[in-house]
Amino acid sequence: MRPASHRSPLPPPGDGGERRRPGPLGVGGDARSDAPAVPWPRWLFWLAVAFGASVFWIADHPPMADLAQHSGQVALWRDLILGRSAWADLVRINLLTPYLLGYGLALPLSFVLPLVTAFKVLLTVAYLAFVLVSVRLRQHHGADERLDPLFLFSFLGYAYKWGLITFMMAAPVVLLLLLLASKQAQAPTLRRGLAVAGLAVALLFSHGLAFLFAVGTGLAYALWGTWQRRGGFWPQVAPYLLPLAGFVALFAINRLLQAEFKAPYDYVPIYDWGWKRIPKAMIYIVGSLEDKHLLPLGLALLAMPFVMGLRPRWRLEPRTIPVACLLVLLLAGPSFALDTALLWERFCLYLPPLWALAFVQPASRPAPRWQPAAARLLFALCLVLPALQAHRAWRFDLETRELNAGLRSLEPNQRLVMMAYEFHSHDAQNPVIYMQYGAWYQAERGGFVDYNFAWFPPQVVRFKPDKLPPVNPGFEWKPWRFEWNEFRGGDYRYFLVYRAKKTPEEIFKGAPCMPKVKWTAHDGWVLYERVDAC
Repeated sequence: MRPASHRSPLPPPGDGGERRRPGPLGVGGDARSDAPAVPWPRWLFWLAVAFGASVFWIADHPPMADLAQHSGQVALWRDLILGRSAWADLVRINLLTPYLLGYGLALPLSFVLPLVTAFKVLLTVAYLAFVLVSVRLRQHHGADERLDPLFLFSFLGYAYKWGLITFMMAAPVVLLLLLLASKQAQAPTLRRGLAVAGLAVALLFSHGLAFLFAVGTGLAYALWGTWQRRGGFWPQVAPYLLPLAGFVALFAINRLLQAEFKAPYDYVPIYDWGWKRIPKAMIYIVGSLEDKHLLPLGLALLAMPFVMGLRPRWRLEPRTIPVACLLVLLLAGPSFALDTALLWERFCLYLPPLWALAFVQPASRPAPRWQPAAARLLFALCLVLPALQAHRAWRFDLETRELNAGLRSLEPNQRLVMMAYEFHSHDAQNPVIYMQYGAWYQAERGGFVDYNFAWFPPQVVRFKPDKLPPVNPGFEWKPWRFEWNEFRGGDYRYFLVYRAKKTPEEIFKGAPCMPKVKWTAHDGWVLYERVDAC
């Protein structure tokens, strides 16, 4: 037996030496054995989880900006595989994509379900998995069980409104990798290291940005484990080497392929490195900048652990590593890089669950007498956003009912160009929802809609380099640039226009025959059809 003087003073894997007890899911956790019970029935929490998951099912088309384009990608992929696509001369399948998890799960579902239903199923599963893995991660790190409501709402915040589908579907995979990485750092084994490496490879083909954050945090765990002498440097770091090599190879290949595309990315990078990022992050956990009136809610949600008398562990330890890495990203990460926008903003999705990991009930001070009431208030506050998004989705469904019927009435397998002069939906409180909305014709009627996500490297279906259309990235922000000859108006059967700032004669200037109005819908939607013979 080793001499007592050589024994490590460190506590066993878990958190700070507190005694282990079963967590709320009935599995072993690291929460304090004397921690107060939650002041609500546990079934009420799971009922709230079910309510949050139901938000995706309220509207026919959920008010998620990019969902239409992602659905259109899967529709193209399916039809190309079946050999029935009318657009095989324009596009090709690209399996060197980090979106294979999301698209690969949606593809088989699309054979038996409408695509919008397939994505609703996947988003529901992703939301439930996000909450479940957050709970398990909290148990592992011994954080306070009463903070579990913080896992309910950020999935319905910024990423939800923009419709960052593949990023959202990768979120539970990220949290699961953090859980395994923490265990590996505290007690490295070959089996667990292989599991970390395998999950990292899976995440590589789920979402590139999510992969970088999760693997970066995993390496931070590994360095902590090395520092604490929980295994040598190479056993700690080795699980991440192959996935990182795969990322470098995939990135290099995609950059070479992208050189074939002459796309003028007409986006304005936003450099907001100052203090304004702090209130923005508090808004993004509950919505977009259009929800700035919800800033007090975001601030209250992050402050409630302090109000409850809980305190974070400021010293470097496993429970603080994820939130420390996330805060570095939120405060110093770019908004736009490598033709990708909304970089740091989307990661606010992880702020509430990783924030909760850092808090415990201090053993050195008694709990305040208002603590149970504060915990109940936190639970109620965490339900505000799901309830608000449910109401908005219901209103949005009413707002778009006539438009959806019009799109589904169009002849299938035609080409359509989308020109939205405004993007905002008042009922959905979404500033960009109508920018991509015409892509539902591609997803549901086999058409092809420009502008199209087939321009971008991560997509599973991409344009052939010699078939690039004039309607390129940036057109969606400035549709008034459309000119018949420059943009090859004769290639399109339909023209979907929303709240035009020009007359039809100005919009279709240069057309040999003026397109005719096929139908109009609520709130300024007009569908024009090409006329071939004047």
